[in-house]
Amino acid sequence: MRDLADAVMLTRPGLTGVVDRLEKAGLVTREPAQDDGRGLYARITREGRLRLRRAHATHDASIRRHFGDRPTHEDLRALHQVWGKLLALEAAVG
Repeated sequence: MRDLADAVMLTRPGLTGVVDRLEKAGLVTREPAQDDGRGLYARITREGRLRLRRAHATHDASIRRHFGDRPTHEDLRALHQVWGKLLALEAAVG
């Protein structure tokens, strides 16, 4: 749960609230960590995966609708370079 909180940039109490709501909706379950009796894992359920797939499809359609035909191949190449530099910078710092 701590690693997940760090990855999504939430405090642990903030993540706990999110996971509580997801668990109540049947989208995740909490499971004890096998390697650490104090730890818990949030595991996505079958329903959670289905909802995530639907959300991805909706998100992808929105991106295509708003941006899909506008950038040129050169634009996309430039964006790829910029994002690569930002990722490398993040890796060096963090």
